[in-house]
Amino acid sequence: MQADSLRYEETSRIPGVVKGGAVETQTIPIPPIVRQALGDQALTEFIPWMEEHFRLILRREGVPRDEYRALLSRLDGVEREVALLREEMGLLRTELRSEIRDEVGALRAEFSEFQKRVYEQLDRVHMRIDELSARVEARLAEMDHHLETRLDAMNARWETRLDRMDERLEQMYRQMIQTRWLIGALLGIGTVISVLLAIAQFTP
Repeated sequence: MQADSLRYEETSRIPGVVKGGAVETQTIPIPPIVRQALGDQALTEFIPWMEEHFRLILRREGVPRDEYRALLSRLDGVEREVALLREEMGLLRTELRSEIRDEVGALRAEFSEFQKRVYEQLDRVHMRIDELSARVEARLAEMDHHLETRLDAMNARWETRLDRMDERLEQMYRQMIQTRWLIGALLGIGTVISVLLAIAQFTP
């Protein structure tokens, strides 16, 4: 066996190394630093031991050809099942999306109908409020007109009474003036008569 490289024979226990019933042989070069550290004699004894060690590892950890083929068959089945599951999941997602779109569309339609009914009710409420406001304004206007009419009538009656009172006061004032003139005239006449009587008494 050459000490330049490590050669080992792979068995069918390693998946993928058997091609057409033939066993591949791979060559692993030995690093120069390992050659310098161990020497050719040590490598000559070390390489067979390592090859045997590799064979033991391959026998213990490797997979038989039949099991490998069965495993590949199972993996193919799993891949097919996974593909079917993916397809079913895609179909399910498509159906779910379609159902969700339908549900969302139905909800939007219901919401639009509900919103329309709410707006109609609000319009009716606004109309009733406008009618009530108009009735209240008409009633207030009527009350204002009635109150103004009554106030005008009261003002007219008070003005009439005040005019009558002014006339009566004017008449009383005139009567008082006339009475004062009459009293003054009577006093003057009485004074004249008194003077005449006194003169008459003193005249022989």
